[in-house]
Amino acid sequence: MKIITQEDIVKKLNINDLLFELKKSFIYYSEKKIICAPITQTHFSEKNADIHIKSGYLKDDKYYYVKIASGFPDNYLKNISPSQGVIIALNTSTGIPEVLIKDDGFITDTRTALSATLCAKFFASDKIESLGIMGNGIQAYLNAKYLKFIFPELKNLYIYGRNIEKLKNIQQKFVDLGCAVNLTDDPNVVLMNNKIIICTTSSKEPYLFPEHIIPGTVIIALGADDGIKQELSSSVIFQAKNVFVDSLDQCLKYGELSHAVKQKPEIQSKVLELGDIFAKNESYISKAGYTVIDLTGLAAQDIMMSRYILNEL
Repeated sequence: MKIITQEDIVKKLNINDLLFELKKSFIYYSEKKIICAPITQTHFSEKNADIHIKSGYLKDDKYYYVKIASGFPDNYLKNISPSQGVIIALNTSTGIPEVLIKDDGFITDTRTALSATLCAKFFASDKIESLGIMGNGIQAYLNAKYLKFIFPELKNLYIYGRNIEKLKNIQQKFVDLGCAVNLTDDPNVVLMNNKIIICTTSSKEPYLFPEHIIPGTVIIALGADDGIKQELSSSVIFQAKNVFVDSLDQCLKYGELSHAVKQKPEIQSKVLELGDIFAKNESYISKAGYTVIDLTGLAAQDIMMSRYILNEL
């Protein structure tokens, strides 16, 4: 079996190529060109940790991909990344596992952040000079890093976290990206100063409410992925001008939408999948209201990322 490590992957990555592959992943998913198996999730309540298994394949492709990804937030106490995992590629003709991508969660972290970058690039204005980030973990940093790469004019970061001392401990690496960094334990400060908001926490209680959202804002929610986590109050979904999702099926089960639909089942009628929007190349953004993008993470993203890596290596 061929083994590919994170070190091998990092040497070959091209951000613009990955954005192109991720855009295709959303389109192929909505067009049902990628077949995905049901997600398996295990939650370790005593550790506040999760293990997710996502799998599937692109029709007529050589490999079927199985990804095991884990999130153990307390790993930082052991100087280990909270995100871990592997991807196995099995031959679709024989079922034989032929490639092990031992990425230690790198692919999941990267495709999650770049999917938010893709949405910001597609739906936001031509220039992004200020960015609001909810959270202070790996996704907070990667989103700032990749958006700075795509939007060099980005100069202001507003970062929300419940613990200011924790925020101060990670402030310098955000400053090193070339941005002025504003720290706050009040999410409304972030809302009132930004039209791009990326939510990256594992909160189980909503902290974001609609009262201070600026018209024209795009809110990209990454945290809710298991039907338990929730960053946005359901009223944020109800009052949004647009609600876009990576997968309607997944978001109804696991995303921010899963909480809102319990109160108003009819809300799903106004939801559109990103793949359908990307395929038409129409942004649908209105300056009169705000937009919510609910991302739960697709096997399709992992598949397209893995195919790209195998082709490069």
